[in-house]
Formats: sequence, C-alpha cells, structure tokens
Amino acid sequence: MVRQQDKLSRSIVVPERGAALLAKNDWAILSQETAFWDLCRNKVIAVDVTQQGHHKLSGSCYTGEATLGPIRLILAEKFPGATNALLDALHPGKRKVVDAAGPGKHDYDALRALVLRFTASVRTYLSGLRKIRYIDEFLTGTIAGGRLDVRGTLKLRINGKGHKLAFRRSGITSNLPYNLCIYAALKQVERLAIKAEIPTSQVAMARALRAPLADCERTTSLHTPDQIKKLARQQSQDNASSRPELAVPIALASSILDATPDEINENSGVTVRSSWFVNLENLFEASLRNCIRRQLHGSFRVTAPKQRPDLFKPDLGRYRANPDVVVKNELGACAMIADAKYKDIDGWPAASDVHELLAHAAGYHSPLAVIFYPSDAEFRSKAFGTSVTNCAVLSIGVRFSHFEHDVARGLMLAGILADISLHGV
Repeated sequence: MVRQQDKLSRSIVVPERGAALLAKNDWAILSQETAFWDLCRNKVIAVDVTQQGHHKLSGSCYTGEATLGPIRLILAEKFPGATNALLDALHPGKRKVVDAAGPGKHDYDALRALVLRFTASVRTYLSGLRKIRYIDEFLTGTIAGGRLDVRGTLKLRINGKGHKLAFRRSGITSNLPYNLCIYAALKQVERLAIKAEIPTSQVAMARALRAPLADCERTTSLHTPDQIKKLARQQSQDNASSRPELAVPIALASSILDATPDEINENSGVTVRSSWFVNLENLFEASLRNCIRRQLHGSFRVTAPKQRPDLFKPDLGRYRANPDVVVKNELGACAMIADAKYKDIDGWPAASDVHELLAHAAGYHSPLAVIFYPSDAEFRSKAFGTSVTNCAVLSIGVRFSHFEHDVARGLMLAGILADISLHGV
C-alpha cells in the first residue's frame, strides 16, 4: 500500500452504490476541501442531509481512493476484485477513469495495472501513430552524404578546409513535446519498478519502447520533473479534443509521471499526487465486449452499436435499439446482441431489463439475446426459451475471478461458440 508522510486521522469507506454517515468532525474537514467538491461535481460521490441532520455520503458507480486533508476516502468495490479483473479483460489502451483534484493513495496492484495499460498503449502508438517532424540538417564531411551546399563548401575552402564538403540532409526526428512526455514516462517505469514490484517483462518492454524516441533524451534531461509533468498535462488536454486516438497514451503517461518515488524517505513507498476513479459500469461493458470479440475472433464481427435502428415505423428519431454488444456473421446479419448489467441479479433479471433486451433484439432482427451480469460466487446461466418475437433469450452470471472463462462458457451455452477449449480459456 502506498504511504504518505502526512498522518491520516481516519479512513471513510463508502460502498459502491452504498452510503456512509459522517461524523460532525469529518464533515467539517471534508466541506473545506476543494478536492471533495471536485468529486461531487464530477458525480463520483454525492452528499445529502438526513432527516436527523446528519451528512451522508452516497457512492456511485465509481471506485477509487483519495486523500482529502487528514481523511482517506475509499470508494469500495461492490464485487471484490472487479476493477483489476476488468482491467485485465479490457483491450490495452482503454482507460475508463475520471481525474479528480487532490492527492491520492493507491496500492501497487493498481499501479502495476496502470503500467501495463501504458506500455500497451505506447506500443500501439509507435506502431502507426507516432508523431514526427521533418528536419533539414547542415553537415560537413569529406564525403557528401546529402545535397551539396555550394555556399557552405566555398566558406570551408576560404577557411582552409578544402578537404571538406558542406551538404544538407533531410531527416526525421521524434523530438516533439508529446514524445518527450511519453519518453519521460517510460523512464519513470524503471524508477517505480523496484518498490512497486513491476514485472521485469514490463520494465524490459519500457526500455525497448524508448529506442524509437531516443532523440528525446537530450531534451528530457534539460527539463525538471515538474516541467515535464506540466507539459504532459497540457499535451493531454490538447489531444483529448483534437486527436482522440492520441489521448490515451498521453493521459496514461501523465498518470505515470504523477506517481513519483518519495525522495525524502526511501522507506515510505510511492506518493501519488492524483486520484483516479474507475467507472465500473462502463468498464464492465467495455471489458465484456472486448472479451466476446476475442472469443469470436475470425468467425464474427463484434462491435458496439453503430447504426442503431429505430424501434418504430415510420422512423421517429427518438427511440432506437442500443444494446451494449452487437455480433454479426460474415454476411453482415446480426447473430446475437448482448447487454451488460452491472448489478446484483438474484435469480431472474428484472422485467424492465428483459423488455429492454427484447426491444434491442427486435430492432436488430437478432435471433439471440443475452444478458451478462456479475456473479459473486459461481457461474450462473438461465435459459428463458424463445420469445414471442422469435428470439432465444439467456442470462449469464460471470465471476470476476474467472471472467474470460465464464464469458466463453456463456457463449458456448448460447450456441454461438463451438468449443471454449479452442480459444485458450
């Protein structure tokens, strides 16, 4: 667990979708913290007053931790291990977090998961999105390795260097502000490696990824750590709107740079000056979709809803089919739709969830519809039969401890996956 120098008076735990009453002293402290109101404004947490006059904190779908003055605020998972399991199941580069002001405290598992997401996103960035700049270098030598510069050569002759030639050569450099931040974050991984117990494979990956950006080394050494952090935050803001495909690597780089080893007390671990709160509803949906995509790779096309069909004829433009997962066969026909319900389902799903699922299936003319939901102890499945709209309906409860396996098993029971043993689960 990451420790800070400031001693915390106590911890306040707010369960996901749950509530916690505050003592008067705690409310007096929290109400004076700007970071606390940032969390409320971002709808990470809510504060209410009970009939008895007590202040109550209500959790949302976000989980995470933040240090607010002397208070450590913990938004706890409803399903233990859900965050790390879903991050593992999520395709590298997908970041479902909300940044909030104020210092935070994170365990090493979260930091290792952050590093894993970062190195994977940098690999994607360097494979085809790398920012470069063309430069025109002026060089001299006994052999011209580029375009001859007559004026420069004459100056060399005048200065008694008749054995040399002046020439210009076009080149490519990666020495740009965006790449500088990525390079600095890759170096930061090595600094965090020992205390955070980051796997050696990830450290080696970070070193290898620095090679294409090696021309950033000199510029990086001319900047202080605080200057690089400020530059990373600025680059993250700029690319979030102008270049969405570049937003993920620089956002993760900014997060890595904020996690700095404590240089005052070597035994105090790592101090993290930002807090990250994960939206588990969105993460569950994205992880499920990517897991299904991996299982059905090569046989089906798995996407989020794109061209959402209208539920009425003529088209009203108001009510459209919007499932979380759409599976189409090689001919482009819909083979299955699925909804991710991040909620406790005891036995049968709620009627409203089933009605919503059937509406989505009818809009896509899907012969199969599945509800996926978290299961705390065991894999669960329930077949509803065939609806009046001629759609087979199932509900599948998946365990976070066996997420990939249970999703594949559910697809097999639905009849869309032939043999889970063929897909490495």
